[in-house]
Amino acid sequence: MNRLEKGYALCDLCEDLIQEEDARIVCPDCFTAAQNIPTWHPIETAPRDGQRFLFTNGHIVGTGLYVAGKYFAADSWQGTHTPTIPTHWMPLPELPQKDGE
Repeated sequence: MNRLEKGYALCDLCEDLIQEEDARIVCPDCFTAAQNIPTWHPIETAPRDGQRFLFTNGHIVGTGLYVAGKYFAADSWQGTHTPTIPTHWMPLPELPQKDGE
């Protein structure tokens, strides 16, 4: 945390001036945005409804889905070109919006 005069600090992410409270090191806007950053989850919790997601086994990353709720199918992956058993997953990001939409 960047310390200024007593009771104030700069947000570690955006460097806005914030009032120092407790152990807060980021402003409320940055804290809220950070809560929405996807993280890896155990593969056992992946959606089983045909929804595509990112997967990894710790060495490669790809996209895939569960077919019929129990068979994993990889659409694509980066790394070795051999089948893999995923260990973790995360949601795909939202598609970018075109300007004006």
